[in-house]
Amino acid sequence: MLPRFQHHAKLLGGDEALRLVAVDREGLPLFVEVAKIVKRIRTLDREFRRYEDTASFVAQMRRRLEANAAPVSSLGRLKWAAGQRLEDAAAELRRMAGVAEVEAGVAETGIEETLRSLLGASAEEGGLITPLTVPAMLFKTANPMLSTADLLELVRVSDQPVVKGKASLWKYQQPAPPPTSLKGVTHDGYEKAMQLRKVMDVAVSQPLVGELDLETILLRRLGVAVEELTLNDFQVDGAAISSPGRRPVIAVNLSGKFSSSRWGRRMTLAHELCHLLHDLSDGKRVGVLSNPWAPYLLERRANAFAAMLLMPAQALAARLPRSSRQWTPQMLEDVMNALGIGRSALTWHLYNLGWIGSSERRAWLDAL
Repeated sequence: MLPRFQHHAKLLGGDEALRLVAVDREGLPLFVEVAKIVKRIRTLDREFRRYEDTASFVAQMRRRLEANAAPVSSLGRLKWAAGQRLEDAAAELRRMAGVAEVEAGVAETGIEETLRSLLGASAEEGGLITPLTVPAMLFKTANPMLSTADLLELVRVSDQPVVKGKASLWKYQQPAPPPTSLKGVTHDGYEKAMQLRKVMDVAVSQPLVGELDLETILLRRLGVAVEELTLNDFQVDGAAISSPGRRPVIAVNLSGKFSSSRWGRRMTLAHELCHLLHDLSDGKRVGVLSNPWAPYLLERRANAFAAMLLMPAQALAARLPRSSRQWTPQMLEDVMNALGIGRSALTWHLYNLGWIGSSERRAWLDAL
């Protein structure tokens, strides 16, 4: 059919399908449906526009990277890392702090000055890759639906005073990423707990209660403060906060699922101590919120560290026969009271040490 077409043709559109109007050699019009062809043309057009959008996005990101290469202050990098949530929180903080709105054209400077004073961000050297502030590190491990009230509590506890000299904790800090295997990370936590007892001259069978209580004696020797906060998010048990020149602190959530109990509080303190000792950023800062959104391997190692710090195998062996067939509920209760631990922590630790099996753990948990 095509050889019969003249060279002139036009594309018509209407309510019906698009048609190609051509004229044959005898001058008779021929109508050819081209809906499929046009549909393909439109598809190609959309794909082209998508590539256009991609090019625009790349250009936009390049501009943002260049803008952050040498910012006026560290707030550009802080907002880059924390995202829109930090800017929204900053606006709310400005409102609650009663900061007056600034003139148009200098609003960004006003927000950054407010953030600097409220969050403790300092004007650091230029460069895109620089250490995050502790609040930004906390936000990274927090619930994405963090409430304003919880945000303010975290900001409050993050604002620790400057200390003269060095806290004793700092000489024991050894930044170390956790192993990638589950067994490896558990063993690493056990090993680091025993190392701490050794360097602090604490006997492996010595319970961290009474004259060597974890909270009132050991943490004070390390120069670590304990702060209490009450969050709406009950899945947060605690937080570890430290930065150069400021007092390191462990925050305990009084409304936490585990930290709200007497024994859970001790496990939380030991858990956060692991974060302070080993989970430092490149800027020698620590900002970890212990909850389901925190990195799993960090949390698993800290759990193992806390269990071994409070319940060394030698301390258990000194109080329990090796065979679980000889145990009684009263024996385990005596161990709990002697070491200052709860039934869940004890039974899980005995299971992880290989002293009891899974079914035994559940049976002892029910018996206590």
